[in-house]
Amino acid sequence: MPVRSRTLATAVTTALLAAGAAVAMPAAAADAATPAPPKLPLALTVSADAPAKALQPGGPAGSVTIKVSNSGAKAVDLNLDSVGLFSGPLTIQADQLTLGLTPEAGTPATGFSVSQSPQGFPSFGVSASVYPEGHPNAAFEVPAHTTFTWKLSVGVGKSWTVNDGQIYAGVAVEEQGRSMHESRGVDLQVGNGRTGGPILVSLAGAGKLSPGHPALEKLTVTNHTGARIAQSMHFDLNAVAGTRAGQVDFKVYEWVGAHGKAKAHWQDVTRTGFAVDGVANGASAAVELEVAVASYNVKAASETGYLVAFSNNTMPTYKSGQYLPLTVLR
Repeated sequence: MPVRSRTLATAVTTALLAAGAAVAMPAAAADAATPAPPKLPLALTVSADAPAKALQPGGPAGSVTIKVSNSGAKAVDLNLDSVGLFSGPLTIQADQLTLGLTPEAGTPATGFSVSQSPQGFPSFGVSASVYPEGHPNAAFEVPAHTTFTWKLSVGVGKSWTVNDGQIYAGVAVEEQGRSMHESRGVDLQVGNGRTGGPILVSLAGAGKLSPGHPALEKLTVTNHTGARIAQSMHFDLNAVAGTRAGQVDFKVYEWVGAHGKAKAHWQDVTRTGFAVDGVANGASAAVELEVAVASYNVKAASETGYLVAFSNNTMPTYKSGQYLPLTVLR
């Protein structure tokens, strides 16, 4: 049995495809691009099974058929690297789904494990690793003129948020050892399908700061999902400058208004991040932030850097501006 050799590119391809990201290449660059690599000798298809009725929270599961065909004259080692489930504006949590994967006749017994990024790391949703049963580090061997078929069942639980009107089921495959990839996917409607617009996140404010002179910034979250966001969204901030770790260190503070006997104050959220709670549809919530230089250990008079905000509760969108350039003065 061939040993699996995963590559990050496959998972990233699926994630970007699911997020609807598009990368435009300038014409001059396209003309100068290197020739395309050899075509993957496997054909991948992903399709929702009929009748493709909308999934209902707490209702029966829908199913998706995944087929990988080898029409060539020799066997091919296959990594079915990732089966990813991605929703609209809010990131799917593993406990909101009921998933199953069943090999059809002629397809080897299959192992299936679900994972999700931990808090504090950008997440695109729920992903499942697929492998020959009992051999999580092995690849499938697809004989010549053979098709392997799996049925993926997808159900949504009663805790499904009304903000997400669909699920994207994306599949990425790789030919073992040759780094040739292919990604395909299909949309599954959830509920009445009327929600699913983006949650836009933007950072704005001062771009220059120095020791003793912090920069005031504002993070704004705008809800275009079509329904109120009832859940809390956790955000983490990362401020970076200098070419090596420790050259410039930062502290990030959130402005907390007076509440009861507690006075208004700046609260250190450098390591903990902060939450944005309950945003009505069409409304925005803003968080006042202060970025301070904790130490400056560089000979140069200035260093460039950036402040970036991310949340593993929301799906990224190209319309968001979660990145702010910084210039740090000595």
